[in-house]
Amino acid sequence: MENRYRVIITNTLEEKLRKIKFSQWGRLEKLKRKLEANPLAGKRLGYNLFEKKWGAFRIYYIIFENILLVILIDYSHKKMQKVTIDYILSRWDEVIKDLKERYS
Repeated sequence: MENRYRVIITNTLEEKLRKIKFSQWGRLEKLKRKLEANPLAGKRLGYNLFEKKWGAFRIYYIIFENILLVILIDYSHKKMQKVTIDYILSRWDEVIKDLKERYS
């Protein structure tokens, strides 16, 4: 049997999307199902941080291979992707510790 990953979205990201009146929840669910089967579908950015293109936006996620977990953590417009990636990577240890405590 194929190992399927559990895919979750952080509360922080969900709140951020609600604030911008995000209207593509169905499309987000489709992305989550795709990542359940193949979390490596995105582009690796460093460590276990990945990015998935979403039109003019990018969705960022972290893979925890040892526990078969994918956590969607942030999004940004393409024009802001470098800033977002640099911010996540600059806080990597803190981000990982927080996510492990909350979601594993």
